[in-house]
Amino acid sequence: MDIKAQIIPKPVEGTRTVVAPHTMPAIKGKGDINYLCGNCNTKIVEKVNKGQVHNIVILCSVCGNYNEIA
Repeated sequence: MDIKAQIIPKPVEGTRTVVAPHTMPAIKGKGDINYLCGNCNTKIVEKVNKGQVHNIVILCSVCGNYNEIA
């Protein structure tokens, strides 16, 4: 299942965990959920289980937007 992440403004430094990988996806697992960039639909998190990834922000290396994984 694909879930589109929510685009947010750049977090204030020190207030959120921000993952800023050079390539996508930023996180890979063995589940059945993918998170897509809310702007460009790039797969930013691949094959994770529900609830496995939460409360982080991923900087899309393709379009430069900040994506919240709630």
